[in-house]
Amino acid sequence: MMMTDHGILNYTGMGTVGDQTLEGNQNITLATSKESGIHVYLFESYQDNQYYFDGEVELVGDVYTTNELDQNQNMRTVFKFPLRLKNPNSKLLIDIQDVKNSEKEKRKSIRKFSQKEMKEKIKSIVSSGSSREVKAIYRERNSMISEYTKKRANGVCDLCGKPAPFKDKNGNPYLEEHHVVTLASGGPDKIYNTVAICPNCHRRIHVLNRKSDIDKLQKVILKYLLDDHDIENIENFKKLFSK
Repeated sequence: MMMTDHGILNYTGMGTVGDQTLEGNQNITLATSKESGIHVYLFESYQDNQYYFDGEVELVGDVYTTNELDQNQNMRTVFKFPLRLKNPNSKLLIDIQDVKNSEKEKRKSIRKFSQKEMKEKIKSIVSSGSSREVKAIYRERNSMISEYTKKRANGVCDLCGKPAPFKDKNGNPYLEEHHVVTLASGGPDKIYNTVAICPNCHRRIHVLNRKSDIDKLQKVILKYLLDDHDIENIENFKKLFSK
């Protein structure tokens, strides 16, 4: 990432091998951040597990393409995103292990709530649509929504219908949260877009991306919402999947 004399950071898009694309990945999230109102934050890494937080950045110009060598030393097309720090300040050193430990403690605390209590707390969450950059841009996920989605599945994969293949260290059925419309594609981190699936099904979805699987997961979510008489999220579900 190169900084110009005008304080503009030319951030290189995601993808280390072959031509980069703006379709269905984190690059499109950054490219549309101005229109969508997503907040983007800049982190820089100089050694493993340590990051420097520079602050919030904004897209200040048109995304453009150029040719560069990929990690295999083959010439390819990359996207460049002109970014500028909104409020330049001194760098803050962050130990990534501290962040991970904090997230673990947060999830442990969340799991103590009942499914009903989780849903009530989710209603009070104001979505920030925040994003961060740690060598790449990604959307933050809400721990409460993730844990609610897993508890809602009651230990059974929402896709194959089989019990979770094993339990985690805390004795909870191991399922993974999946967004039917991915975050990278602009999908919302909301309970009308999330399912809990086993690791095998999760890999299958990302590798095969079969329409039949996506259709089934949509039906599963809708059934959850109908059973819960969740009128508001039923409407949100219809808007999302009628696009």
